Amino acid sequence: MLNWIKKLLSRVEYRVLEVEGAVKLPELTPELKDSLRVLQSHSGFQYMLTRLKLEQANLKKYLHEGFQLSEQEMHHLQAGIHYTGWLEREIARLTSVPRKVESAISSEDHKLFEEVRSSLDIIQ
Repeated sequence: MLNWIKKLLSRVEYRVLEVEGAVKLPELTPELKDSLRVLQSHSGFQYMLTRLKLEQANLKKYLHEGFQLSEQEMHHLQAGIHYTGWLEREIARLTSVPRKVESAISSEDHKLFEEVRSSLDIIQ
């Protein structure tokens, strides 16, 4: 019996999907990255993100409150929750503005700072 369960669980299944009229994804150039980052401030884009979050919340609610769900319906809800979360993470990754890393102070700047600091009179 245990061997039968292991055999059932270890079965690998592959499916090939062919997309009709598939278009090649353009290369992510610096210009395209900049245009994606501009989306953060667009009100229509923010509306779509809010709708995505609400849809994910609805899917979670249906999954947790669905007492009469079939196995297939439950699977579809779980897949919907997974892919709305994935889409949200991908959008956040592509539209985020990278933080500028502050560079260390150069020796010239440090010398200039020390000169200015030494010329100041400290009053106590």
